[in-house]
Amino acid sequence: MPPEINRQDDEDIGEGAPHWMVTFSDMTTLLLTFFVLLFTFAQIDLVKFRMVLGSIKEAFGVQRVTQKGQFPTAENTPFQVFEYQKLDSVIEMFYRQAKIYKELQKAFKNVPGVEILVSERGIVVRAEDKIFFDLGKADIKPEAYPFLEKMADIIKEFPEYKVGIEGHTCDLPIHNVRFPSNWELSAVRATTVLRYFVSQGIEPKRLKAIGYADTKPLLPNTSEANRSKNRRVEFVFSVETEEQTFTRQFREVLRKIESERLKLKTEKSS
Repeated sequence: MPPEINRQDDEDIGEGAPHWMVTFSDMTTLLLTFFVLLFTFAQIDLVKFRMVLGSIKEAFGVQRVTQKGQFPTAENTPFQVFEYQKLDSVIEMFYRQAKIYKELQKAFKNVPGVEILVSERGIVVRAEDKIFFDLGKADIKPEAYPFLEKMADIIKEFPEYKVGIEGHTCDLPIHNVRFPSNWELSAVRATTVLRYFVSQGIEPKRLKAIGYADTKPLLPNTSEANRSKNRRVEFVFSVETEEQTFTRQFREVLRKIESERLKLKTEKSS
């Protein structure tokens, strides 16, 4: 006679968590580690940091509600934002972007006339032109080379990044044999910096130089102080990968973290 099956015990055994939940839990743990890493880099108040995370709660698609009885699919699970096979590369990309941001902050945040920003274009190091050039000239000043050497070292440390060197002027006109207008001045300045980076062993294909003349002022050209801000060189770090969507999300995270950090700094100083 076959053994009797205990139906009661069988009924007590639940189905357990869905299969996708295990992988999703791993992903959540990795993302939590990533945000803790950002918190360490930014050095902001924990409450402020949580406020930032709350403001981007939908950025990773984890707020969707699955109706009762609805089987999780690629369209209604939190995993829809990520392609499973790309998850490791996405996490690595996040880590690398946080690292280069930290390196740039460490190298240049205390240099007068320098700002480090995160924008849709990438991570931007904005430096006033007087750090590198005399007014109306495009020859690199000797005292600018330590700055450029540090920048070259960081560019070489992160070979996956392309770097755009952008020259900007104010609205003061220039007209001489070498520079018929601000277009030539801004372009030659950007190209001069690019050539220096190439001389330091950086691959030319990773670099580009652009001169914008006075077409992209930061402030109205109504005073010398404003004109000094508008005369600048910008170094734009960008990465071109299949994960560009995730890169844009990360940039938004950093932008909000930096905004909260500056707000907190202002509150403490007032």
